[in-house]
Parts: sequence; C-alpha cells; structure tokens
Amino acid sequence: MIWASAISFIVILGILVLVHELGHFLSARAFRVGVEEFGFGFPPRLFGKKFGKTLYSLNAIPIGGFVKIKGIIEQDGAAPTERKPDDFMAQSLLKRFAILIAGIVMNYLLTIVLFAIGYMIGMPSQLGDVPANAVVSNQSVVVADITADVPAAQAGLQVGDTISAVNQTPVTTVASIKEQLAPVTSGAVIALSVQRGETTVDMTTATTALSDGQAGIGAYFVETGTVELPFGSAVVQATKQTWRLTQTLVVAFGGLIGSAVQGKDVSGAVAGPVGIATLTHQATQLGFVYVIQFAALLSLNLAIFNLLPFPPLDGGKLIFVGLEAIVRRPIPLRWQVIVHNVGFIIFLIFIMAVTIKDVVGLIS
Repeated sequence: MIWASAISFIVILGILVLVHELGHFLSARAFRVGVEEFGFGFPPRLFGKKFGKTLYSLNAIPIGGFVKIKGIIEQDGAAPTERKPDDFMAQSLLKRFAILIAGIVMNYLLTIVLFAIGYMIGMPSQLGDVPANAVVSNQSVVVADITADVPAAQAGLQVGDTISAVNQTPVTTVASIKEQLAPVTSGAVIALSVQRGETTVDMTTATTALSDGQAGIGAYFVETGTVELPFGSAVVQATKQTWRLTQTLVVAFGGLIGSAVQGKDVSGAVAGPVGIATLTHQATQLGFVYVIQFAALLSLNLAIFNLLPFPPLDGGKLIFVGLEAIVRRPIPLRWQVIVHNVGFIIFLIFIMAVTIKDVVGLIS
C-alpha cells in the first residue's frame, strides 16, 4: 500500500504540474513566442532532443515538468541580455498576460475534468444540489457544525461524525432525524449511534431547546452520498462544484494571508510536499474515486495558489504586467530582477519551513 501511495503521489503531482506548464507552452507557441525547452520531470537531464527551436527533455526527478520561455525572467532571477521579436518581453501586454495565466486556466479546467470523471464513476458528495437524473447511494447524515457547550458536544459528538441511528432507529436523511426528535421534549435524553471513521460510537445526550422552540441536539447536519451522473450532467455538476470550491478557497486564502500579515501562526493551515504525500496516502487507502477527488482539489489549490502576487508564482509576474498597464511604460528590468531574486529566496525558505513542519508532524 505504501508503494501504491508513493506512485499515486508522483503521478498526481506530476500530472498537475505538467498540465500547468503545458498551458504556458501551448499559449507561447500560439503567440509565436520562442520556447527554449519543455522538460518532463526536473533536472538532472537524462535525455533531450531538439525539434525546431525547442528542446524536449526527459529528466531524472519524475514529478511534473517545466517550460523555459524565451526572454522571460527565470525563477532564479536571470534576465535576458537582449530582446528579440520572439522574446516574451517583446510581446504586447495582452499576450504576456495570456501566456502567464494559461497555466492557471489549465489547472482550473483539469479540476472540472477530474470532478466530471468522479461523478461518472460515482463520487461522495453533499446532496444539496443534485440533478434529478443522479443515481444516489450510500446516503447518510453528517455533522457539519455543532454549537459549543450543548449537551451533545459535551457527550462527545464531533464535526464529521455520521449519525447512523437515533434511539436505535436508523436514519439516513435530515428529515428522518427530525422525525425522531419531533416527539421529544427539551432536556429529554436520547441515544445516538455515530460512525467515526471505521469506529462505531454509541452515546447518550440530553436535547436542548432550539430557536424555533423545538427540541434538538444543537448540531447542523448535511446529507451526503455517492452521486453517479451521466456525461453531460457530470460536466455541468463538476463545473458548479469547481466554482463553489473556488469561492471557498479564495476566502480561505484571503484569511490565511490576513492572519500571516498580522503575525499569527498559519503553519497548521499549509502543507508542503511531505504533507501532500501524507494526504495522498490517506486518499489512496479510501479508494480510486477519492484519489480522483483529491487530485481535483489539489489542482484547484494549485491554480489559486499560483495567482498569489508573489514571485516566483505566476501571480508575481502578472503584477508587473498590471503595473506596466497602469503606468503605461515598461517596469525597469533591474527592479524586476531584484524582486524576483528576493521573492525566490523567500519562497524557498517558506517551502523548506513547511516541509520541516510536515516532517516533524509526521514523526510525532
């Protein structure tokens, strides 16, 4: 199983990075911008062959790939010595923007494709907005939130728990839970059967008065199940799902950046290669469709992460395109090189720190 997880990690990360770089490559070629090298994997180089003006290389580290666009400031801050017609910096602002954003767009589209595949196979999902032609199985009720200090929380009910029975009566919908609680008065003791991972937990808890006057346990539930859709509906549902998650992740990234600016510890909210490998292992243990779902989430995270205005990310380069559009003159190359050099060093330190945190967490 460890080998399967390792292979899954390499394949997932490889595909996500390769698709991202393919976006830059295809857009550069479309605008007749020179591409010096398109690499599969990362150096050292094992094999390379030149077709036209582009070197296609196979490299030793089999994770993702890279594209070296002619005349662009590289990730180590190196700048072109002179400008030629097929150089990146010789292109219009719109073309440069399109080339830089293409990798992000490709990851976004890949997310939709992966979710669509998941829905066609049958993917665990929340049942809030499911098409009428969906085939739903393994329906259950999951605790999405719970009010602090209510008896159920004190009894041990947790977010993520699946409610399988109330007073020994099986429940699979929110309506069935409400039906079981309808005759119960506030303060009465009820029995809950809860599935937590692979463990069944039985507990008793007193009910509490809700805002509508009914008795409840102070928890917010969502219905989940395995949703299977035909091709057309799967694509539509995957697009909706991707957009909903995009909104959620943008808010999350914004909160993360805000907390970091305020000097708060955000290390627990980020994961490096080791953390991603651990999550891949967990997804692999659950099954193939969970790996597809995880890869889709990772692809979307990669897309949004690359939008951050920080070198050497695509967003860092897009900032200079935006500034040039505002001031209507090229940003001095010397300043761009300085910013990219400093940004690249900070980025490496950040990745190292996150990796060390992940390793320590894994050991402990």
